[in-house]
Amino acid sequence: MIECSIFDVYNSRDRHKIYVRECNANILDEIKYIENLGFTPLNIGKEIALFINRLNSFRYLQLDVQEFLVKLFDSQKKQCRTSNTHLLFIYNLGILLEPTLRLDAQQLLKEFSKTSALIILWENRLKDGDRLFWPAQEDLYFLDMSDLHVKKLHYAI
Repeated sequence: MIECSIFDVYNSRDRHKIYVRECNANILDEIKYIENLGFTPLNIGKEIALFINRLNSFRYLQLDVQEFLVKLFDSQKKQCRTSNTHLLFIYNLGILLEPTLRLDAQQLLKEFSKTSALIILWENRLKDGDRLFWPAQEDLYFLDMSDLHVKKLHYAI
């Protein structure tokens, strides 16, 4: 995995702009720091759970959730003060792999990263630089980002 700074994010000409910031045990500190910079990291699990809780029917759950996420991502991205780049910080992605939702998490993230820089705050593990997983469920639930050339973001936000 290539490592980069926030300045590389601002100047990226990559087709897909997906970055991982490994947070390990200090994700709350990372979130506070990012909020102090004027960005609001999205808790994906919480947002989807609240959305599903408001639904009257689950008949088109997959489509409803996917459409909700596309709109949420687009409404929450924020332009940097020093460049034209739009950024979106997200965390707590486990719900994207919930079998009941039948979402294609990789495709969803891939599509959004074409127009904005997507920074994943990841408090779990990375394997081979582009496979995000939970330690107890490494082979069962994971995000395979190998076709996206994900970059690792330094603490230079």
